[in-house]
Order: sequence, then C-alpha cells, then structure tokens
Amino acid sequence: MTFTLGIFDLFTYAIPGSLQLAFFTYLAVRLNLVELSAFAAIPGWALAVGIAVVSYLLGQLVFLVAGSVVDGLYRPRKDAHVAWTGIAEDAAKVSEREFKFVDPMLLLARAELRNREVAVEVSRLRATGLMLRSSAVPTALFAFAALAEIGFGPHRVLAAVAMVVLLLAAFGFAYHGRELRLWANRKTYQIAYWLDETPASEAK
Repeated sequence: MTFTLGIFDLFTYAIPGSLQLAFFTYLAVRLNLVELSAFAAIPGWALAVGIAVVSYLLGQLVFLVAGSVVDGLYRPRKDAHVAWTGIAEDAAKVSEREFKFVDPMLLLARAELRNREVAVEVSRLRATGLMLRSSAVPTALFAFAALAEIGFGPHRVLAAVAMVVLLLAAFGFAYHGRELRLWANRKTYQIAYWLDETPASEAK
C-alpha cells in the first residue's frame, strides 16, 4: 500500500499547516514552555515525519478557520458567477452557441475525466489560491505576536517593522488568494467552452 500527497494536499494543507506549526513552536519557545535543545534528542527521520503529519493536520484546521474568517472578512463576490459572466460575454463574440451557467467544480470534474492534463492548470491555480488564503491565518498570528513583542520584547523597533510587514502580507495573501480562485473559475469556463463540455451544448 502506498500513500501519496498531491499538489492540492501540499499547497492547501501542508504548507499553511507548517506555517501554523512554526507559529506554535515560536510561541512555546518564547513562553519557555519548550526548549529547542529537546528536539535534538529525537531521530531525524522521526522528527521529519512528525513535522509532516502535524503540519498536515494543522493545515486541515487552518483551512476551516480561513474558510470562515478570511472569506467572511473579505466578503468575496459570487466568484463563479463573475467568472462565468466574463467568459460568456467573450464567447458571445466568437460564437452563437449558448453558454449557460454551471457550477465550475462540476465542469472541472468532467474536464479531468476527459482531458486531465488540461485541467491540471486549473487545479494548480485553485490550490495556490487556497494556500494563500490559509496562509493568511498564521501570518496574521505572527503579526499579533510581533505586536506583543513591541510591548514586552527587547527589540521593539524590529518588532514594529515585522508587525507592519506581516499584516500587509496577511491581507495580501487573503486578497490574492481570492483572485487566484477567481482566475481558476475563469479558466474552468474557458476550458469547458472550448471542449464543448456544458450541458447547453449537449441539448441541441
């Protein structure tokens, strides 16, 4: 039996989870709850496996938090409808074929069955967008930690600069993550149109 992680798992869960693990590790060390020297006694392979497993599990949790907090903060537009409207308007200029609205995930699943290589780009865009959205959560937590360092730490100027940079990064991750997901929806509709994969095209 083999166990593999795809690009979606790596981008969407493992990478944001590793950032969250880094934050918890920093917090534990900063509060003197854990000594970094304690990890030296753990075999390298066991430490690597442990980091990978914990990062993936934390990534699942961060994904849920980001889905409610980040998207709730940005109140994203109906991205699927926005993407479909733009592609439908472009399609009307080159063909009279009707292009009805269909959920993009349904179209992507069908495109993966018919032409998986073409659908890989959409999956990559979607996974990257979700990775950035989830990464906004630990980045924001690091910013709050920097805020605490301003009040209690010895390097207040450095902490202030870090807080500003981290806050900008968190908002940037959230915003660009939403844009990439919008691009993924647009690419899905473009592929579906040229592959003639919409129900409207079958009902002729």
